[in-house]
Amino acid sequence: MHKQKGFTLLLASLIASLLLAVGLSIFTIAQKEIILSSLGRDSQYAFYAADSGAECALYLDFQNAFATSTATHGAKCNTAVVGEYRPPESVNNTDLVLGGKDFIAGQVTNSFYFEQNNKCINVSVTKYESGDKLTEINSKGYSVGCDSDGNPVLNSRALERAVKMRY
Repeated sequence: MHKQKGFTLLLASLIASLLLAVGLSIFTIAQKEIILSSLGRDSQYAFYAADSGAECALYLDFQNAFATSTATHGAKCNTAVVGEYRPPESVNNTDLVLGGKDFIAGQVTNSFYFEQNNKCINVSVTKYESGDKLTEINSKGYSVGCDSDGNPVLNSRALERAVKMRY
């Protein structure tokens, strides 16, 4: 009987370690589920922002806002005033730039941005002069707000969704 003196302490430590391991694994699963659901929510926010940008550009185009070189100056989307936006990848572009428009043979591109509900929206409207006079709207919505240049704030959790319209 003297040999079984520490058996209860050993059994209690084993059960406590097992319960701790199960608890930690449940916590890890719950934490991943929360991150996954927040990514789904942010993805929807980014898509709604992109859709709002495309609808705004469509409205502005029907109002002939892209007929002049100062197309978006003072224009509003809902209550947000749009600003001229130059995408970072075109900063070193040598094409002629006038009032937020790029003039490339046979096409005119006007880019602008605005922020709505703390979500950044970048839109480009390209009018092709050759053939059928096609108009293409590319709208990118982000799950985060814009900085002063119209770029979404760099964030590891920022999501981008895009909508393209052609008519």
